Amino acid sequence: MSEEERAELADENADLDSVVCCNLKRALCETIQKLHEFGVSTEVFGREIPVVFYDEIEESDYCRGNLKLNMKANGNYLPKEVVKFYREILGE
Repeated sequence: MSEEERAELADENADLDSVVCCNLKRALCETIQKLHEFGVSTEVFGREIPVVFYDEIEESDYCRGNLKLNMKANGNYLPKEVVKFYREILGE
């Protein structure tokens, strides 16, 4: 992704109402938790599959938020490699 595309994407995200974003993320997180709780992916795919929030914005606050959201949504189903990936971006 070019720097120009990143800037455009960041501008688009900045235009979103923070309350809407917060509510959407909370709803998605709760939905993912319920999918795990009820074993939906195990029933469909034969094993639990994490749902990972990701985009190409690598700002530390944004990545830190995505990491926390992924951990909360997926719990023990989140692969260690995903956590490692975010921690490397964050320099932790």
